[in-house]
Amino acid sequence: LEFIAGEDKICPHFHLSLQHASPGVLKKMGRRSQPEEYLEILNYLHDQRPEASLGADIITGFPEESEEDYLFLKKFLETSLLTYFHVFSYSPRPGTPAALWPGVPEKIKKDRADGLRKISREKNLAFKLKFLNQARRAIVVRKKGDRAEALTDNYIKVILTGNKSQEAGLRQLVPVRINRVTATEVTGEVV
Repeated sequence: LEFIAGEDKICPHFHLSLQHASPGVLKKMGRRSQPEEYLEILNYLHDQRPEASLGADIITGFPEESEEDYLFLKKFLETSLLTYFHVFSYSPRPGTPAALWPGVPEKIKKDRADGLRKISREKNLAFKLKFLNQARRAIVVRKKGDRAEALTDNYIKVILTGNKSQEAGLRQLVPVRINRVTATEVTGEVV
């Protein structure tokens, strides 16, 4: 962890396979990690690389996930240093013990997932706003017609504008200044 956090050649973008934060749900999932361990990792990474994006995979609606479990997860996500999370509703996998356990109703799973996705969008917007009017290293990942997109070293997708931006080649590393951040889009230009 020290090497990863301290190595400049590693992009400041870290993604954890968190899955859940409730100790009870983690135990049912067969995971040995506890929420405190994840918080320690997140805090360490943030202390070492404050510009890093910190992401996680989250599953809600796991069999027997109670309202209390969900609220614990929600509070964990709201208060943690995570900057985004990919939220999935649990779906049974044949042959696993969990497939035989009582499930969470689909409407509740959907509502919980929607609530967590909203938190993720809010946290991710706040993260992106920290870099408004700043330059970051980025790689051009898509070019189509007069439109180009880049991904910054800390995992911000930027729509490139301006002449220099159009001249940048696909898969080229370029310095990009972020000049506009909205809930749905980030724009910037090659500097």
